[in-house]
Amino acid sequence: MEEQSNWMTTAREWLKDEDSKCHEDRAIRLAWMAERINTEEHQAFSGGLLGYSLYEEMRYSFVYGQFLAASALGFAYIEHTVAAYFYGIGSDKFVRASVQELLAEALERGLINHHQWGELDRIRKTRNVYTHFRQPGHKDSVERRAIQDDDSFYGIIEQDAVAVVEAALWISAQISIL
Repeated sequence: MEEQSNWMTTAREWLKDEDSKCHEDRAIRLAWMAERINTEEHQAFSGGLLGYSLYEEMRYSFVYGQFLAASALGFAYIEHTVAAYFYGIGSDKFVRASVQELLAEALERGLINHHQWGELDRIRKTRNVYTHFRQPGHKDSVERRAIQDDDSFYGIIEQDAVAVVEAALWISAQISIL
């Protein structure tokens, strides 16, 4: 019992130390998100509980600086939300569609504009680098982008997460008003 108490004390100390180190950065990211969410409108989640959970976990991951998770979850949220929207309006052909098919249909139906389609396609490719293996030095690898952009690995994945979260927020807002 004493050993468990020692581990619990160590765990609490570690969490307290972590919280003190990154509290301000988390507050800044949370404020950034809050500025982009329209609180005047009721935010609906066309993807049901899974859509809501993807959104919440993306949000928490982003605020806590877990940028790879935020990117993966955020893009999963976008894909899930767009597919659920099409299903909800009676279009069964998109139930198992690829994200490229979903985005093309969203563009064709005016759900997104050409600029948004281009941004979604760009972040889709970025997400693919995170979720599918690429050999070291691959032209799309984060390491190579960091060298080309003269940025850190962490800086690159943070920028990517910002882009995905922004896209998830405008997709969420767009679909909730339709």
